Amino acid sequence: PSPLPAGDLLKPVALETDPAGRIAVLDGKDGSIRVLTSGGREVLRFMCKDAGILKPTAVGFGLDGAVHVFDQATSGWYKLQ
Repeated sequence: PSPLPAGDLLKPVALETDPAGRIAVLDGKDGSIRVLTSGGREVLRFMCKDAGILKPTAVGFGLDGAVHVFDQATSGWYKLQ
């Protein structure tokens, strides 16, 4: 295995992988979720604040492949796609 390119990630604080090899990374500095291919290419960037998610602290993939993020401010999980 080789390291993923860091790109412009500022402060990665949580990550999750799915069976297809995608990687979701929560950037704690700017509050974004980045979804990367297994090779490190960014395929999605989502700004949590744009959806009213105030304090994102965890990220995951649902069984349907959708990205989910946990908002500590509301103690709730939100589906992003």
